[in-house]
Amino acid sequence: MSNTPYPDERPDPYSADPYSSDPYVPGNQPETSQPPLPYPQQQPQQPPTTQLPMAAPPGAGAPPPYPYAAPARPVPASPIVLVILSALATMSVYCCIIGIPSLTLGIIALTKNSSEPDEADRMTRYGWICFAATTAVHILGVIALVVAIALSEA
Repeated sequence: MSNTPYPDERPDPYSADPYSSDPYVPGNQPETSQPPLPYPQQQPQQPPTTQLPMAAPPGAGAPPPYPYAAPARPVPASPIVLVILSALATMSVYCCIIGIPSLTLGIIALTKNSSEPDEADRMTRYGWICFAATTAVHILGVIALVVAIALSEA
């Protein structure tokens, strides 16, 4: 007896059906059952059935409708304009201090727009007040500087 893994008789490749017998079956007999599948068969899975909680005992009427999400609040133009002007003021060389606080408040107002509309409106209002106050202080500072320079030359 040899330890060769190959059978003694090989199927004839030129016969009508070269795959009629499996060389790995002992006795070189054709297999009567189906060949093994390359992957194990899985049973088709049933979708899980979930029971919805009932608001009332059976027969008491239809359950209440599901709550739906409230429609999104459109973004008002005021916080968008505040963010744009504050960003431009922040990026300019002379007005960088004017834009930072109002830019921060405008961004907070935009992020709270859909979840807390009252807070978003309040932040927008505070942002505009901050922008106006810092702009006024900046303009008064420039005027004071010009006056100081003019008085020093005279």
